Amino acid sequence: MRRSIYLFLAVVFCMFLMPWGYVLLSAEIINGIACKVGADIITMNELDTAYDQMRQRANLLGVPAPAKQEVLEGLIDNLLIEQEAERRGVVVTGSELDEIIEDVKKQNNFTDEEFQAQLDQEGLTLDELREQYRSEIIRTRLVNYFVTGLESEPTEEEIRSFYDNPQNRRLFRTPATIALSQIYLPVGENLSYQEAVQLKEQAGLIAAEAAVNGDFEELVMKYSAAASKEQNRGNLGSFTQEQLLSFMNPQDVALLFSLNPGEVSSPIRMQDGYYIFKVNAKTESTQLAYEESRERIKSYLLKMRGEERLRKWLEEERAATRIQIVVNME
Repeated sequence: MRRSIYLFLAVVFCMFLMPWGYVLLSAEIINGIACKVGADIITMNELDTAYDQMRQRANLLGVPAPAKQEVLEGLIDNLLIEQEAERRGVVVTGSELDEIIEDVKKQNNFTDEEFQAQLDQEGLTLDELREQYRSEIIRTRLVNYFVTGLESEPTEEEIRSFYDNPQNRRLFRTPATIALSQIYLPVGENLSYQEAVQLKEQAGLIAAEAAVNGDFEELVMKYSAAASKEQNRGNLGSFTQEQLLSFMNPQDVALLFSLNPGEVSSPIRMQDGYYIFKVNAKTESTQLAYEESRERIKSYLLKMRGEERLRKWLEEERAATRIQIVVNME
């Protein structure tokens, strides 16, 4: 079962209305330049690449694709942040990025081959993914800089009020989880109708066998085509409903959470094949007490203040910077 790399990528483009500092030039593309931001530029290739990636990501997540103007706005914000980070000496080392990449592989139980296949599916190269991580880390560090410049921290009253707000209570619940193992049967390209029917029947027979066979791991090693089975013996780890919903249909997630530990699902058809899951363990959702949540709320409120200061700084920086959009967005 593949989890989208974007589950672990918090790249969020901040979109703003066009301020007075913009100068809209002719529709002619000058030497492949899409936009000039002060002394720096955003090329047409950078814009087209970012736009294609955002559209592909939107398609994978089943959400509306952004307009090209929105993507350009995000690139402008990123460039302004990069300029400020350079002035402040903010850097991200290669070893930091290596550690993040290895973390993603570990959390997803990805082999190197599966990781590369996921990159291919999302239209990314490894260098492009590393650059997105680097950009997000720089942005986070700039937010932290604004946080350290705050005159005061959230008061006890503010923290308590946030906790007591009914709209926020869901933030202080530990979500229910299920631990899963899988048997994976890939669906090849250009299958005939008869071959597709036979594969579906095979998945049903394996699921029926797994339901009565106490050794699911034995069946994993016998039937599963997952490249990672030699390392994890089919064990995928634990998932919340929200995590599963990001790459599975709601009815399939509901099915898995309806099973008891030790029970096996019927075959679930996903984009690349059939999956048969066994629920190894379950935990119930629990409500955190105020004292358990206090530091988390404080950190969250500080981060939101930092984000707000970053937004205001971006507005001021945009107004003070000569931004020339060269390409016609229509």
